[in-house]
Amino acid sequence: MDIVIKGLTKSFDGRRVLDGFDAVFPEGKITCLMGDSGCGKTTLLNILLGFSEPDAGVIEGMPGKVGVVFQEDRLCEDFSAASNIMLATGRRYSKSEIYRFLEKLGLSGIEGQPVREFSGGMKRRVAIARALLFDCDLIVLDEAFKGLDEDTKELVLDCAREYCAGKTVVSVTHDPNEAQKFGDLIIRMEKK
Repeated sequence: MDIVIKGLTKSFDGRRVLDGFDAVFPEGKITCLMGDSGCGKTTLLNILLGFSEPDAGVIEGMPGKVGVVFQEDRLCEDFSAASNIMLATGRRYSKSEIYRFLEKLGLSGIEGQPVREFSGGMKRRVAIARALLFDCDLIVLDEAFKGLDEDTKELVLDCAREYCAGKTVVSVTHDPNEAQKFGDLIIRMEKK
């Protein structure tokens, strides 16, 4: 089922961030949201995720199970990469399957290390892996690929595109090349 947004409005301290925003996120497709900082992209995601209530408007077709990559990694720093993923996926995948997936993302040979020892780009890939492997109907990515070097970003985008096939995805990005490579549809949001 498509996610349909009608007339979504949200203000903070008298400043309107979303003003009658309408959009459709097609089922099984990757929609990239683009726009200048402050145009309401993250606010929209927070409303979709139930972290914030809109002042007006409705969202129809929102699925129950959502995988998320936030702007921050939000990992358990003392846990390994596989343990962080297993917190979200449970027993859906064996450790060896998770290790193979991490290897696809360029993360091999790190199995026993706590993520606190990882670089920022390594942590980001673990956060992405956790969302991609979670059993969900919608994946929300808030600048998920930010901070990855170009070669790593290409590798991760290819892997994400493969694993997102057939899933509904809403991805916020400032990178037009990323949106072109990753998205099926691009929605440009305007600052109010």
